[in-house]
Amino acid sequence: MAIYETEAIVLGATNWGEADKIVTLLTREKGKVRAVAYGSRRAKSPLSSLTQLFNVADLQLFASAHGLDIVRSYAHKFFLADLSYDYEAFGYGAFVAELICEFCEEKEAQPELYEKILLIVPSFKKRKPRIVALAAFYQILECTGYQLQYKKCVKCGNALDEGAAFSLSEGGALCHNCKGSIKDKFPYKLALQKLIATLLDFKWQDDVVLNLSAQALKEAEKLMIDYLRYIFNKDLKSLAFIQQLLASQPICALKK
Repeated sequence: MAIYETEAIVLGATNWGEADKIVTLLTREKGKVRAVAYGSRRAKSPLSSLTQLFNVADLQLFASAHGLDIVRSYAHKFFLADLSYDYEAFGYGAFVAELICEFCEEKEAQPELYEKILLIVPSFKKRKPRIVALAAFYQILECTGYQLQYKKCVKCGNALDEGAAFSLSEGGALCHNCKGSIKDKFPYKLALQKLIATLLDFKWQDDVVLNLSAQALKEAEKLMIDYLRYIFNKDLKSLAFIQQLLASQPICALKK
């Protein structure tokens, strides 16, 4: 087995065997990597702290052509954000981590996505986690093969108006002339069009407040949840928690 070194963001970990864990990592050079951290569940193991969510570390791994890589050594660098004391932020952060795990193929480099996650995760400590997670979804989607067309008609390319519709099966927005025969369409109002455009264009470094339409926000969240169910044919594990939070939270502006 070849040995390689990489910086990685920890996206999750699951118990494996009696004292080990399988760690899911996002790396700049190799994309998503799943690796065994042998002995990491032992209190005195040098790998015991590796598995914490959004830990950024330098790792040395044995590469495997078939199956899991093996963590040989690791050095902690920093946490993108410590969300362990913020119940809401941790829930939405886990949702973003699960999104990446589902969207990314193993060992396919995605440097753009890696750089984006470095900016997104710290925002959970500065902004409303609900809005951070929603903006993260729409921006992460653009880095995958599942992106949708929001700004013009997916069938004819014409501009959209208030009579536009949206179809998951068609892959995006439909103008009033093209929507007629589509069965799974739903209204795609201007307020929702503007909100999604705002989320897609949002710069994570900017020190701004976004005042968002409550109705458009709910519609953008519904589109997100419906689309995830459509493409994966299942509910993500973190979605149940997210939906509980959505049911109990008032709509708020995005503030620091």
